[in-house]
Amino acid sequence: MKILAEIIQKIYGDITSSIDKKIRVYNKLGQAYGTLTDISYIKSYEEDVEFFLSATIYVNENEIMNDDIYEYDKKGIPFLAEFSRQIYQFEKLRKH
Repeated sequence: MKILAEIIQKIYGDITSSIDKKIRVYNKLGQAYGTLTDISYIKSYEEDVEFFLSATIYVNENEIMNDDIYEYDKKGIPFLAEFSRQIYQFEKLRKH
């Protein structure tokens, strides 16, 4: 079950509980040498909100390249998940 929770977390950010089926997220995540990139299309059928979001952040706290010590899961994924939620709320307000 732990593996399934990790997979869900990778796909949906920092949420490991049930996912809202009314919101669809199609994304591609990339990780390399401390950079974390997410390119997403997010659509809410209930709220009639949809947008593309692309972000790249640097999560290499120790600044040593190619040591395989990066904060993807600890800092990167939670940041991108919260960033997406904030943009979603902004887009909901902008629609009205």
